[in-house]
Order: sequence, then C-alpha cells, then structure tokens
Amino acid sequence: MKETIWDESDPEEMDDATLATAWEITDEGRQYPGVESDRREIGREMASRLKPADDPTIYCYGEPVIVRGIEREAAETHSGRPFTDIWAHIDFVDDPQRRTRRVNLSTLKTDGGLSSLTDHFVDRGLVPDWWATNDPVPDSLD
Repeated sequence: MKETIWDESDPEEMDDATLATAWEITDEGRQYPGVESDRREIGREMASRLKPADDPTIYCYGEPVIVRGIEREAAETHSGRPFTDIWAHIDFVDDPQRRTRRVNLSTLKTDGGLSSLTDHFVDRGLVPDWWATNDPVPDSLD
C-alpha cells in the first residue's frame, strides 16, 4: 500500500489550502515511501488549477511547464540598442526534483511559436502591449 502524507485523499478533491500544504511538505524533500510519485501527482493537480483549460501547453527544454510570473529587465543588444528582456518564472510539471526557476523567454516554446506565446502573455496581462508590439518603453516608466 502506498503511504501518502494526505491520508490517501485524492489531490483533485483537496481544497487549495490543503493542496498547497501537501505540496510544501513534499517539496521540502521530506522523505517517506512514495514521496516522488506524490510530488508528481500534487504538482499536476496544482498545475491544472493554475492553468485555465484554454491556455496553450508551454514547454521549456522539451518539458511541460507552468509560468508562475514574468519579469522585465532593461538590456542592450550587442550593438548597444536598448530593449526590454523578458524572463519567466516556471515550474516543471512532471519533474518533482526541479524547483521554480528563472528562464529567458527564448527558452519557452508552444504551438504557434513565439508570437502565440507573446499573445498569450498579453492576454493574461503578464506582459504589456507596448512590449509585444516592440515599441519603446513609455517615458512614464523610465
């Protein structure tokens, strides 16, 4: 019989607070029989709750991920032209050993390519319209 930290409850039936607590306990690496499969199961359930059904599947290094947030950073091209670089904070859905990490937008892939991914982020309000249309940073944000 598989031992779990949540008393054989189905993660799909947990309320958000219980699910978050179960994830925190397993994510801290507490060891017990079945911890790896529990982390995968809990992670998938959390991912399904965070991701609306119509969201595209996003991949990083070929593995499905959940984008937790977006970070903008002032950067320059090799020729010195300024631009706004985008970094994503992601969790790998299927790999319980990996922690949330910061990756450049260029490492994320989805059906429809980068433009589809950018449109998705604009629709969710994660990146501003001016960035998606490659406009300069508004003066009010300098």
